[in-house]
Amino acid sequence: MKQPSHISSGNDAQLSGVTQMNVPAEILREVHEILLGISEGYDLETIDRAYSLIIDIFEGRHSEFQACNTGYHDLHHTLNVFLALTRLIHGAFVDGERFTDREIRIALISALFHDAGYIQDADDTVGTGAKFTAVHEERSIEFVARMAEPLDLNDKDVRDSGDMILCTNFAVDIRSIPFRSPNVERLGKMLAAADVMAQMADRTYLEKLVYLYRELKESNIGDFESELDLLQQTPGFFDMIDRRMTTILDGVDRFMRKHFSDRWDIPENLYQKAIERHRAYLDSLLSSASRRNDPLTYLKREGLIEKAYKTSGMWAEDNPK
Repeated sequence: MKQPSHISSGNDAQLSGVTQMNVPAEILREVHEILLGISEGYDLETIDRAYSLIIDIFEGRHSEFQACNTGYHDLHHTLNVFLALTRLIHGAFVDGERFTDREIRIALISALFHDAGYIQDADDTVGTGAKFTAVHEERSIEFVARMAEPLDLNDKDVRDSGDMILCTNFAVDIRSIPFRSPNVERLGKMLAAADVMAQMADRTYLEKLVYLYRELKESNIGDFESELDLLQQTPGFFDMIDRRMTTILDGVDRFMRKHFSDRWDIPENLYQKAIERHRAYLDSLLSSASRRNDPLTYLKREGLIEKAYKTSGMWAEDNPK
């Protein structure tokens, strides 16, 4: 799997240059290519079924559930975690690690459903799914059990999926999870890494922090006074994730470099590269005397912040242009 002629390399290489991260069909196509590169005869049917099911659920086409109404933990994030985990698994394969097709299938289904706990039942009309933030991992695990039949999962599969999803919960000591095998533990840590890498490398990560603030506020989590306060505390989050990746998650992010080198002939971790750009831009906003009091006005990608405030009725008089 090598780099086609249209892919940039070196300092110009970016995630958006190798895959259209906001096009579900392109994400699935890329996952197919990667999985068939790992195992030529890989059975894609269950993965495709799970992919279609989670899209239908998040977009409100499943009779038992409301559409996703959380702006940060949304379908885009879910599908990007799915792709990021596939890339990590491939990178680990290139590095000599081996997982069974079943283990890979359970891990990828776990990625697709790791935030399903934000989805409200059809008859739940109170607030948004953000109210479940503190318990969304447990609800996601229950979601997988609830969908076991259409996902072709047995009891052991559901248990392994649950243990993997628990790894994405910062409040859980991963060492306390009774994994059934070292491979399940490894994949759980890779899912946790994919979760944070996908969100922090997203080109609209800084803009979407406004949506994250509102989710945290509805669920009464954290002591952030405002969107600006959350933004100002985000550099500390970058530092915490660096420590978590290195220690608790065993540095599994190193497999991303292996993936891009083998798949695209780009010897870089493009996720880390995107995260570092976000960090540098945020630091410049927060350190600039002319910008530090209103850094949100400098975050304009896809008009997400403007849309957020229009929806809430805020910034009626001073909406940034």
